[in-house]
Amino acid sequence: MNGGGGWWRMAIVAAGVALMVVAAGPAGAQAPLTAAPSRNMSEIPPEAVRIINEVMSPFCPGLILTNCPSLQADSLRKAIRERVAAGATHDQIIAELYATYGEVIRAAPQRRGIGLLAWVTPAAAVLVAALFIVAWLRRSRGARSARDASAPATLGAPAGGAAPDDDRALLARLDDEVRRG
Repeated sequence: MNGGGGWWRMAIVAAGVALMVVAAGPAGAQAPLTAAPSRNMSEIPPEAVRIINEVMSPFCPGLILTNCPSLQADSLRKAIRERVAAGATHDQIIAELYATYGEVIRAAPQRRGIGLLAWVTPAAAVLVAALFIVAWLRRSRGARSARDASAPATLGAPAGGAAPDDDRALLARLDDEVRRG
């Protein structure tokens, strides 16, 4: 990174990484499968698929309803399909599921109240880490520049920087011999 603006490139890369982490959502969120264990999802109404993909299974801890292979999960998926076919809205069905099974079926934290922390904390942590890395890189680059500027110029030292320690000793000895003639 040459020039005074190199640290900006690092900051931009760090910000890009932070945005990717935020876009990925909270840790633990699962990507839904394209098919339920026992039925092709293309046969299910899109609204039912959406609901089935966004709730955790109360029967298979750690799995979304789409991925749970239990018979109870099959029954719940069928009940959701029937509620959608009967004209129930997404919000009505979700409210009924939360009333029946509780918060345990929430696949992602709410984006309000205490659940908002689960969305904000990872992004804030990545941003703080990126700022520390940028500050550390700037500080170490500044220390290296100051060390290079204060180092005595020796015969045969590479232009724009100091020679490695082993080479410095050899070059100092060579300087002495050249001065002596």
